[in-house]
Amino acid sequence: MISKTLQMAAIALVAGFILYYAVTRILISDVENSLIRFSEQGAATVSEYVHGRLSDVRSMAENSIIRNSSLPVEQRLDELRAQLKLDSYRRLSIADLDGNAVSTDGNTLNVYDRDYFQNALNGKPSVSDPIISRADGTMVIVFAAPIYDSGEVSGVLYVTYDADVLSNIADGIRFSGSGYTFILNKDGDVIAHKDRELVYAKVNDIAAGNPELSKLVELEKRMIAGEKGAGEYYYQGERRYMGFCTIENTGWSIAVTAPKSDVFRQLNIVSAILLVLILVASFIIAFIMSRSKLLKIDLQRQQVNSHRIADFTNLIAMTIRTDGTILTTNRYAEDLLLYFDKFGEEKVNNIFELISDTDRHMLENTVGETREHDSSTSFDLALSRGDSKVIHIYCSAITEKDNADIIEIIGIDITDRVMQENILQDSFEELTVVYDELAANEEKIRQLAFKDQLTGLPNRTELFNEIEKVLNELKEGDKCALMYLDIDNFKFINDSFSHSVGDMLLVEIGKRLRNAFTENEIVARFEGDEFVIFIRKLSSLDELNGKISTAMGIFDEPFNVMRNTFHISASCGICIYPDQVSSLEEMMKSSDVAMHYAKKEGKNTHIMFRKEMNDELLERIEMENGLRQALANNEFILFYQPQVDLATGEVVSFEALLRWMHPQRGMIQPLKFISVAEESGLIVQIGKWVLKTACDFIIRLNGRTSRQYGISVNISVVQLMQADFVDMVREILESTGLEPSLLELEITESKLVETVEMNLRKIHELRKIGVRFSIDDFGKGFSSLSYLKQLPVNTLKIDKCFVDDIPDNDHSMIESIIHIGHKRNLVVVAEGVEKKEQMEYLSKHKCDMMQGYYYSKPVPEEDIHKLI
Repeated sequence: MISKTLQMAAIALVAGFILYYAVTRILISDVENSLIRFSEQGAATVSEYVHGRLSDVRSMAENSIIRNSSLPVEQRLDELRAQLKLDSYRRLSIADLDGNAVSTDGNTLNVYDRDYFQNALNGKPSVSDPIISRADGTMVIVFAAPIYDSGEVSGVLYVTYDADVLSNIADGIRFSGSGYTFILNKDGDVIAHKDRELVYAKVNDIAAGNPELSKLVELEKRMIAGEKGAGEYYYQGERRYMGFCTIENTGWSIAVTAPKSDVFRQLNIVSAILLVLILVASFIIAFIMSRSKLLKIDLQRQQVNSHRIADFTNLIAMTIRTDGTILTTNRYAEDLLLYFDKFGEEKVNNIFELISDTDRHMLENTVGETREHDSSTSFDLALSRGDSKVIHIYCSAITEKDNADIIEIIGIDITDRVMQENILQDSFEELTVVYDELAANEEKIRQLAFKDQLTGLPNRTELFNEIEKVLNELKEGDKCALMYLDIDNFKFINDSFSHSVGDMLLVEIGKRLRNAFTENEIVARFEGDEFVIFIRKLSSLDELNGKISTAMGIFDEPFNVMRNTFHISASCGICIYPDQVSSLEEMMKSSDVAMHYAKKEGKNTHIMFRKEMNDELLERIEMENGLRQALANNEFILFYQPQVDLATGEVVSFEALLRWMHPQRGMIQPLKFISVAEESGLIVQIGKWVLKTACDFIIRLNGRTSRQYGISVNISVVQLMQADFVDMVREILESTGLEPSLLELEITESKLVETVEMNLRKIHELRKIGVRFSIDDFGKGFSSLSYLKQLPVNTLKIDKCFVDDIPDNDHSMIESIIHIGHKRNLVVVAEGVEKKEQMEYLSKHKCDMMQGYYYSKPVPEEDIHKLI
């Protein structure tokens, strides 16, 4: 019997060890995979940061002032200094093609031999490894991008950060409290670490050849070879474990490391418990199996002597009736009942007092089955009374057909085994909690890598991943579409209300867009004020038109942000795959081109991409480059059209009108190029030149006559939105010596109404010093009388389209405008007067002034003397 028991125990033990080894290997593999996934999420975070910084540098390099190499260097540096507060830059610098650089902090140096400079010079934005700054000798990291002028690289813009910026990001990526993250470059140098001295000293474990770090060196060699994986190493007297992978598009590799004791803490606890339980369970199973067999033989041989046999073992034996009454017990059963007697007022006489209703029903059913088959059945009972502990017994019950009311119960106390099983279950639950926390950390890092931090929408990275996935799974005949939205005049909101208000507005726009679409569409914030809506599966053009209406419709209602109400619109470009484009890159480019075409069409509209738009875009780029050359080569001139007092017939003022004398195309009218100048921002420089030139002209004219003529100058809303617009006007008035009351600034009615809340303060400031304002093309646009009450203007200019109706068509509108203007004490000027009948009609109805070909077309300065 002993040999059979040992044999069973050995078999159970071998099976237990096999189970233990398999479970342990699975858990170790899961921990290693978790470390690798954690490093991949960390790599995505670093890659997103690098991409974001390079995008910022490219945006600054595309600034119209920065890329205009003809401007004074100090003016370009002032534009960069305005950016310093937006991030923790150490300095911003501009370098010419020879590497001569000037910085915002006044340093000058040569960076021609720097890798980042050479990359940018070849048209490739890049980020450097930590290097020693030639400006102040500190360790820094540099992001650089090329500056383009007329399509050619004209210099390099680079941004300098403290070298700690990468280490600060790495500090936020930890697998455990004692863990940390480090980053290596392609040569194995440490470029980010919790120990900053390793970064500053450019420590390279591979090159050092320290035999104590052989395991670490092997892992680091795998890192810089582009592998991903996990492994154990010895560092500074401690066993550690790390997972590693490459950081996309940087040449760097990242490793997440933690003490081995932290990584495998829960695993070690579970493994130890599992090993102990397997050992205990193996012997218990072998013991029970041997004892059960012994019981079965003994019961079959002589049921009457069962209690006596049980006394020679540690088994519990008792005889009970079917109603639970205890008839006889052996020594061990008696001791058990004496224990339960302490927790009640009377002695235990019935087994049912110690078991639950569930166990009672189970016992009754088991006894019934046993009676029918004249056999024994095994089961578990949990005994307790009052505040006693629970005693678990593994039992066998035997009944006889001849004496069905009597039940023989023989069992063994398995309380310790049940407690060990409960401990194991608790340990597994703790391990589950650890894994849940790890999964939560992975999700948090995934959010950082793939979600826009402002709006919570998918960012550029996740958008591209999703689009590529859809394109790879598209079947023949399937279509998808992309809508590229850009918020109209958003820069005006940032300039006038602060970037914080602008950010909150973008959040509200993102919410409306996401709520307006279904799971079939991906709504992402691409960058800045640009949003992208990707339709995964498009069934028809009617469906697409419905999606477009939905996207544009969210702007029908105003947005309320920080007690400000914004009526905004968007321009949208659309393209369809594969009808119009054949790749993700073409899809993004084509929809962007269509969006810019919608801007050109007047904004607040949508345009479907057409092949010929690429040619039109090239024409627009050519026009923009031509405008830059025109500024540099003094190709702009001003013509002047007299404004006549209808009561006296005398010229009282002039309107300055811009013309472009192109060297090949001759004179170009403003309608051909003003929109391009506004979109590119060149209108700011052009407008300043126009205002200065017009003021100089009227000063010269008034100096030659006894009259004090006024001058009227058209200004763009883009100019008016500039933060320094008021200062610019004051500076020109002071430098030319012109009396402010002789200057009148004309603003187109529709453009002014769009931005009236943003610009009202500036208009009031200039009115206080005497500058006059007029509303141009009045009546042609929105013509809101409520806005007319708010605006501190002096003059209304009736649009030519109404004057053309005189004398043949209905001209009641002109009479109404004159009446409204005089009620508001405004001067009313009629534009485009070409006939005598028109002049006489306007005079009859008390219009104050007129201008037009009837009196004189616009003429250059040298012909003005013929008109006065």
